[in-house]
Amino acid sequence: MLCHVLHDWSDDQAVAILRAGRRALAGGAELAVLDLTAPAPAPGETGRAARAAASMDLYMMSLFGGSGGRERTVEHVERG
Repeated sequence: MLCHVLHDWSDDQAVAILRAGRRALAGGAELAVLDLTAPAPAPGETGRAARAAASMDLYMMSLFGGSGGRERTVEHVERG
């Protein structure tokens, strides 16, 4: 189980973590990923959810820099 792990990493690094987890699984096992997702606000939206998502992105950038973590939306995770 990965819990609150992937948001600390860039997309490429998150994919590498997931691939390593897949390789480590025993036959038939499944990997559970538990993490928060950011809302996907519409362009120009300024409501509470949009401000919260922007604040979390700024926080992640302050911790990990431009090449570090990010909050992903459900759409980002499903595309991956």
